[in-house]
Amino acid sequence: MIFGIIFTIEAIIKIIGLGVGYFGDNWNRFDFILVLLSWIGLLFNLGSLASLFRVLRVARMVRLLRKNKGLMDLFSTILASIPAMFNVILLLMLFMFIFACVAMNLFANVKHGENLSGDANFMTFFMAFNTMWRMSTGESFNGVMHDTRITPPICSYKEGGMVDPKIGNCGIDQTPQAFFILMFTVLNYVFLNMIMAIVLDNFGDTQALAHCQFEPEHLEDFTLAWAKLDPRGSGFIRAADLEVVLMDVEYPLGLKNIPMEHLHESSLRKYKNRYIHQLNLPHIDGKIEFKNTRKALVECIMGTQEDLPESAVVVKDFQRRLSKVDSHILKNHKGVTRVDNGAVKKCETGNVRVTDLYGLQHIYASKTIQAMFRQYKARLHVIKLKVVAQRLLAEREAAKKQQV
Repeated sequence: MIFGIIFTIEAIIKIIGLGVGYFGDNWNRFDFILVLLSWIGLLFNLGSLASLFRVLRVARMVRLLRKNKGLMDLFSTILASIPAMFNVILLLMLFMFIFACVAMNLFANVKHGENLSGDANFMTFFMAFNTMWRMSTGESFNGVMHDTRITPPICSYKEGGMVDPKIGNCGIDQTPQAFFILMFTVLNYVFLNMIMAIVLDNFGDTQALAHCQFEPEHLEDFTLAWAKLDPRGSGFIRAADLEVVLMDVEYPLGLKNIPMEHLHESSLRKYKNRYIHQLNLPHIDGKIEFKNTRKALVECIMGTQEDLPESAVVVKDFQRRLSKVDSHILKNHKGVTRVDNGAVKKCETGNVRVTDLYGLQHIYASKTIQAMFRQYKARLHVIKLKVVAQRLLAEREAAKKQQV
């Protein structure tokens, strides 16, 4: 009761201080649900379920994970692996269902022994499925296999079946070896190891992300640099001002304090142009939008979210927010799109898509082409001037010779 009151006061203080933003953090939602369940267990007579709700308060110990970076990485790995493991686990359940049905037909009436007993048998589907799950971990699967091979005088071929007493309760001589070895190979060496491989692969990705130079502080720098050029908070700045923003943001998100070895023996101006050319950023009538710019910069460093499973909660939430940003961008766009110029096909519904807009990379590419063309024209002009100058010099030399 005392701990319930303390946790409730903590939740109330946080809600007053943070407002609706309190529920935006997963850990706060976790705490709130535990507090709510504990009070339900205290106020309502729910029998054993009320005791369960009160015991769930121990789950607050999970918050200690945040204090240890290694444990938090492992916890994040498990959560990130759940969507990828879902299809594998479904296929594992399907094979266990098949093996359980086959085992019921073959070994349901076999007489129980040391390992094939009341706790592990194939008399019902539930017990067969539970036994398959146990044996898939390697728990006495060979002992159960030997018990299904019993022969007289231990058993009888005529009577004593565990399900139907009128049927014999002897085992099958050669079939159990092939069945149980196949079952153990498929369930243990294939599927369970595949699940472990998924977890290890995600753990490697989590570790790589943990050691990445990109930090949340870089996003804060980006927000502050953007606010200098957008003091009213409209969410838009001129596309040409992106260079100013990048120069105020720390590397790797921006170009401030960039290590010299990362310039690859090129000037900062050339590196900046290459960096901007890589951004997949819509261009809205000479302006760029805050959230899309931040997303494009992060994707340029960390990669896109296309490799993530679409069923992941984080991906769904990201796509939902991105669709709102896209609709806001299209609402403010009134210029020419790539569809109007025939660069891309028009959407079948006739609606304008964000991908139809000219991106910042297109604008900078056109500026680069224009600059190269101007340089080419300037070189041609210089060559023509040289030819004219040489002609004038030649004419002067000829005139001097004639005077002499």
